[in-house]
Amino acid sequence: MKPNIEDTDIIIRRVANGWIVFAGSEYEEGCFATTAYEERETEWGEHEALINLFHEHFPGYTQSKKHGGIKLEVREKGYDSEEEDGGNTTERVEEQTARLEKIAEQKEINKVVDQVESAAIKAVHKVMEQHNKALEKLAENEE
Repeated sequence: MKPNIEDTDIIIRRVANGWIVFAGSEYEEGCFATTAYEERETEWGEHEALINLFHEHFPGYTQSKKHGGIKLEVREKGYDSEEEDGGNTTERVEEQTARLEKIAEQKEINKVVDQVESAAIKAVHKVMEQHNKALEKLAENEE
């Protein structure tokens, strides 16, 4: 099953050297603008590329100087090791666990979607082959 993609949709795809975003074009209806976020060759390049992507495509959801929102930053230590903001709490561990579960669930959904797309492509190829064979037989019969 192919997903129904609308002009207002934003599609994010992970690639070998960063991220690609397909978003509806604000200039031409029915067209998508493609933006690449290439990771720099630093320890946190992949993370920084993703942060830049979110800031550009989801500005209303990220924290700004005068508005609350999602705070995106790279931290070198895990939250278990950080002492500066009070260390770990049960609430923080539960929040992180919930986030990780959602990520795992989304990965599983993406895997299923990929399998469905692959099966659909194979089915289309098979139908095309059968169609071509039928056309060849029809052409032979007409001769």
